[in-house]
Amino acid sequence: MNNKVVIVNGSSKEIGKAIVIAFARSKEYSGIVVNARRAKEAQNVSKEILDSYSKWCIALAVEADVSKESDCIRLIHETFERFARIDVLVNNVNVQEDLPFAETTLEEWYKIIGVDFAGPFVCSREAVKKMQKQVNRGGGCIIDISSAHQQIPKPHYNTQHPKQVFR
Repeated sequence: MNNKVVIVNGSSKEIGKAIVIAFARSKEYSGIVVNARRAKEAQNVSKEILDSYSKWCIALAVEADVSKESDCIRLIHETFERFARIDVLVNNVNVQEDLPFAETTLEEWYKIIGVDFAGPFVCSREAVKKMQKQVNRGGGCIIDISSAHQQIPKPHYNTQHPKQVFR
Protein backbone atom coordinates (compact mmCIF):
# COMPACT_ATOMS: atom_id res chain seq x y z
CA MET A 1 0.00 0.00 0.00
CA ASN A 2 1.26 3.46 -0.85
CA ASN A 3 1.39 5.98 1.94
CA LYS A 4 0.13 8.99 0.00
CA VAL A 5 -2.40 11.51 1.28
CA VAL A 6 -4.78 13.71 -0.72
CA ILE A 7 -7.04 16.57 0.38
CA VAL A 8 -9.89 17.61 -1.88
CA ASN A 9 -11.74 20.67 -0.71
CA GLY A 10 -15.34 20.93 -1.79
CA SER A 11 -15.56 17.14 -2.07
CA SER A 12 -18.96 16.25 -0.66
CA LYS A 13 -20.83 16.23 -3.97
CA GLU A 14 -20.59 16.36 -7.75
CA ILE A 15 -17.08 16.71 -9.21
CA GLY A 16 -15.35 16.84 -5.82
CA LYS A 17 -17.01 13.63 -4.67
CA ALA A 18 -16.05 11.92 -7.92
CA ILE A 19 -12.46 13.07 -7.42
CA VAL A 20 -12.10 11.65 -3.88
CA ILE A 21 -13.67 8.37 -4.95
CA ALA A 22 -11.29 8.16 -7.92
CA PHE A 23 -8.32 8.73 -5.60
CA ALA A 24 -9.61 6.03 -3.24
CA ARG A 25 -10.30 3.60 -6.09
CA SER A 26 -6.76 4.09 -7.46
CA LYS A 27 -5.22 2.19 -4.53
CA GLU A 28 -2.39 4.77 -4.63
CA TYR A 29 -3.59 6.74 -1.60
CA SER A 30 -3.86 5.54 1.97
CA GLY A 31 -5.35 8.80 3.24
CA ILE A 32 -8.27 10.59 1.62
CA VAL A 33 -9.46 13.85 3.18
CA VAL A 34 -13.04 14.79 2.35
CA ASN A 35 -13.95 18.44 2.95
CA ALA A 36 -17.30 20.23 3.07
CA ARG A 37 -18.86 23.20 4.84
CA ARG A 38 -21.29 20.84 6.51
CA ALA A 39 -19.89 18.02 8.63
CA LYS A 40 -22.65 15.55 7.75
CA GLU A 41 -21.98 15.89 4.01
CA ALA A 42 -18.26 15.23 4.46
CA GLN A 43 -18.99 12.31 6.80
CA ASN A 44 -21.38 10.70 4.30
CA VAL A 45 -18.75 10.68 1.53
CA SER A 46 -16.07 9.53 3.97
CA LYS A 47 -18.29 6.62 5.02
CA GLU A 48 -18.95 5.73 1.38
CA ILE A 49 -15.19 5.56 0.76
CA LEU A 50 -14.59 3.50 3.89
CA ASP A 51 -17.41 1.09 3.00
CA SER A 52 -15.87 0.38 -0.40
CA TYR A 53 -12.12 0.94 -0.07
CA SER A 54 -11.13 0.49 3.58
CA LYS A 55 -8.77 -2.37 2.70
CA TRP A 56 -6.21 0.17 1.50
CA CYS A 57 -7.29 3.64 2.59
CA ILE A 58 -8.64 5.72 5.42
CA ALA A 59 -11.06 8.56 4.74
CA LEU A 60 -11.10 11.55 7.05
CA ALA A 61 -14.04 13.99 6.98
CA VAL A 62 -13.14 17.59 7.83
CA GLU A 63 -15.77 20.29 8.09
CA ALA A 64 -14.31 23.61 6.94
CA ASP A 65 -15.61 26.69 5.16
CA VAL A 66 -12.74 27.63 2.88
CA SER A 67 -13.87 31.25 2.71
CA LYS A 68 -12.51 31.49 6.27
CA GLU A 69 -8.75 31.59 6.72
CA SER A 70 -8.92 29.84 10.09
CA ASP A 71 -10.91 26.93 8.60
CA CYS A 72 -8.38 26.53 5.76
CA ILE A 73 -5.52 26.45 8.24
CA ARG A 74 -7.38 23.92 10.40
CA LEU A 75 -8.14 21.70 7.37
CA ILE A 76 -4.46 21.46 6.48
CA HIS A 77 -3.36 21.15 10.12
CA GLU A 78 -5.85 18.33 10.91
CA THR A 79 -4.73 16.45 7.82
CA PHE A 80 -1.06 16.74 8.71
CA GLU A 81 -1.72 15.83 12.35
CA ARG A 82 -3.57 12.68 11.29
CA PHE A 83 -1.33 11.49 8.44
CA ALA A 84 2.00 13.36 8.92
CA ARG A 85 2.13 14.24 5.21
CA ILE A 86 0.21 15.85 2.35
CA ASP A 87 1.00 14.67 -1.16
CA VAL A 88 -1.82 16.26 -3.15
CA LEU A 89 -4.14 19.18 -2.54
CA VAL A 90 -7.03 19.58 -4.98
CA ASN A 91 -8.67 22.99 -4.78
CA ASN A 92 -12.10 22.18 -6.08
CA VAL A 93 -14.28 24.73 -4.28
CA ASN A 94 -16.36 27.35 -6.01
CA VAL A 95 -19.55 29.26 -5.52
CA GLN A 96 -21.81 30.89 -8.07
CA GLU A 97 -24.59 33.23 -7.13
CA ASP A 98 -27.16 33.37 -9.92
CA LEU A 99 -27.96 37.05 -9.56
CA PRO A 100 -28.18 39.76 -12.18
CA PHE A 101 -24.99 41.80 -12.10
CA ALA A 102 -26.73 45.03 -11.12
CA GLU A 103 -28.29 43.30 -8.09
CA THR A 104 -25.12 41.67 -6.73
CA THR A 105 -24.28 43.08 -3.31
CA LEU A 106 -20.78 43.63 -2.04
CA GLU A 107 -21.40 40.99 0.64
CA GLU A 108 -22.28 38.42 -2.07
CA TRP A 109 -19.21 39.45 -4.07
CA TYR A 110 -16.95 39.00 -1.03
CA LYS A 111 -18.37 35.51 -0.47
CA ILE A 112 -17.54 34.56 -4.08
CA ILE A 113 -14.02 36.01 -3.74
CA GLY A 114 -13.56 34.25 -0.40
CA VAL A 115 -14.53 30.82 -1.68
CA ASP A 116 -13.20 30.97 -5.24
CA PHE A 117 -9.91 32.83 -4.69
CA ALA A 118 -8.93 33.34 -1.05
CA GLY A 119 -9.79 29.78 0.02
CA PRO A 120 -7.62 28.03 -2.57
CA PHE A 121 -4.83 30.55 -1.89
CA VAL A 122 -4.82 29.93 1.88
CA CYS A 123 -5.18 26.14 1.52
CA SER A 124 -2.30 26.12 -0.98
CA ARG A 125 -0.12 28.37 1.17
CA GLU A 126 -0.61 26.16 4.21
CA ALA A 127 -0.18 22.91 2.26
CA VAL A 128 3.08 24.15 0.73
CA LYS A 129 4.45 24.75 4.24
CA LYS A 130 3.89 21.05 4.97
CA MET A 131 5.01 19.84 1.53
CA GLN A 132 8.31 21.70 1.80
CA LYS A 133 9.14 19.61 4.86
CA GLN A 134 8.74 16.37 2.90
CA VAL A 135 11.05 17.13 -0.01
CA ASN A 136 12.91 13.88 0.62
CA ARG A 137 9.58 12.08 0.13
CA GLY A 138 8.67 13.71 -3.17
CA GLY A 139 7.31 17.08 -2.05
CA GLY A 140 3.74 17.50 -3.17
CA CYS A 141 1.33 18.60 -5.87
CA ILE A 142 -1.43 21.20 -5.95
CA ILE A 143 -4.23 20.99 -8.50
CA ASP A 144 -6.55 23.96 -9.00
CA ILE A 145 -9.85 23.29 -10.69
CA SER A 146 -11.52 26.17 -12.44
CA SER A 147 -14.99 26.51 -13.83
CA ALA A 148 -16.53 27.64 -17.06
CA HIS A 149 -16.54 31.20 -15.75
CA GLN A 150 -13.37 32.10 -17.60
CA GLN A 151 -15.56 31.84 -20.71
CA ILE A 152 -18.94 32.54 -19.13
CA PRO A 153 -18.10 35.17 -16.54
CA LYS A 154 -21.53 35.92 -15.12
CA PRO A 155 -25.01 34.39 -14.93
CA HIS A 156 -27.43 35.01 -17.77
CA TYR A 157 -24.67 34.82 -20.36
CA ASN A 158 -26.16 34.10 -23.75
CA THR A 159 -24.15 31.30 -25.38
CA GLN A 160 -25.72 32.05 -28.77
CA HIS A 161 -24.14 35.49 -28.94
CA PRO A 162 -20.61 36.46 -27.91
CA LYS A 163 -21.69 39.24 -25.55
CA GLN A 164 -23.00 39.50 -22.02
CA VAL A 165 -26.77 39.64 -21.62
CA PHE A 166 -28.06 41.65 -18.67
CA ARG A 167 -31.58 41.51 -17.37
